Amino acid sequence: MLNILLLHNITKKPTSDFYSVTEDLFKELLIQVNKSSIITKPLECFIKNTPNDNNKQHLTLTFDDGALGNYEVALPLLKEFGLCASFFITVGLIGKNGFMQWNMVEELKDNNLEIGSHTNSHLPLSKLSEDKIWEELHASRCTLEDKLGTEINTLSLPHGDFNKRTITLAKKAGYKLICTSNPGINNSKQIKKGVLYRNPVNIATSIMDIPSCLYPTKFKLILSKFSYGLRKSSKKILGKERYESFRNWSLNLKP
Repeated sequence: MLNILLLHNITKKPTSDFYSVTEDLFKELLIQVNKSSIITKPLECFIKNTPNDNNKQHLTLTFDDGALGNYEVALPLLKEFGLCASFFITVGLIGKNGFMQWNMVEELKDNNLEIGSHTNSHLPLSKLSEDKIWEELHASRCTLEDKLGTEINTLSLPHGDFNKRTITLAKKAGYKLICTSNPGINNSKQIKKGVLYRNPVNIATSIMDIPSCLYPTKFKLILSKFSYGLRKSSKKILGKERYESFRNWSLNLKP
């Protein structure tokens, strides 16, 4: 069984960004991972070696976007605890304010951390034309491979947005494993399919929630899937901006 955690930015101090978590929470997560019997591996390890023992729990930490906190905060902690992770980089955001520079991404790679693609422009792929989807998928992979001198085999879908056409084009572009934002645990069949579930860790996650993130129960997964579906429907009905305003208000997050 493979549990993939979905993170974004790691910050020194609390922020109002829904997708960020603090250094303290992330450190506690790593402490509990190290104390557990969970086997941690980067995603690329599962391209050819699908775990056949469903009683053993495997964990992969993934980071979307390429935020600066991945380098400044997450990297030192991962090195301290001797843990691996997979970083999905949005090529068009490299060098922008709040995001990593190319030399930082290269340093992640040099520390044996996996680099994957998060497309060129972080656009919702299912809304684009076939040519534009191909450009987002293929160009980002080629740029990362040229800049880093390593093969890019994994992809994270921006906004968790995809359809059948997106998956077909992603596999055609050379991606072996494709990460969604749909919550769930991946069994051997799902891993072989190459389209993977991930479970979120964000500002709504507390230290008390960490055990259920590492060992999600069936009830927790059912609740997560229901909540995810509700959020998607709410976003579709309200629109992205209104939905985010309502979400931030309900969580008492200041703009």
